[in-house]
Amino acid sequence: DETSFIQAADTQTKPTSLEDKAQLAERVIELEQQVAALTEQMARLTELLDSE
Repeated sequence: DETSFIQAADTQTKPTSLEDKAQLAERVIELEQQVAALTEQMARLTELLDSE
């Protein structure tokens, strides 16, 4: 029936184990750090361009 199909689809998209969730959490932290670094670089570039 419909509900079991939805549940089956749901389990495919979500990480099943705690290990998967931990890896995803680590990845998110890594990406957040990269975004922060890029934001910082953009700010520096903007300052350089403004000062010229």
